[in-house]
Amino acid sequence: MQNAENFIRLDLYPLHEEKNPLRTQLLSNFKKQMQEEGVAVLPNFLSESGLKNLVQESEQLAGEAFHSTVKGNAYLEDVPSDLPTDHPMRLEDGIPRTRARGLG
Repeated sequence: MQNAENFIRLDLYPLHEEKNPLRTQLLSNFKKQMQEEGVAVLPNFLSESGLKNLVQESEQLAGEAFHSTVKGNAYLEDVPSDLPTDHPMRLEDGIPRTRARGLG
């Protein structure tokens, strides 16, 4: 089992340090961004080696994943009726997307 420090740039995202004020601010920003935009962007969240490891592991497991093609929004979910008309979850382009379910 790998540890978070093998993948995450903990120097930029000290999520493991509960009393770190930067952690508190980051989590607040993530929550606000999710509520307002439906997505949280974390630039440089993964380390270069962590990204390479995750890509390699994904490629190794890809043949074992369950695939299905669906049309819909980027979240592949029904849109809640109370969302504003310009919410990202309402964007549907009709392009078939492949959804792969995890193995676990």
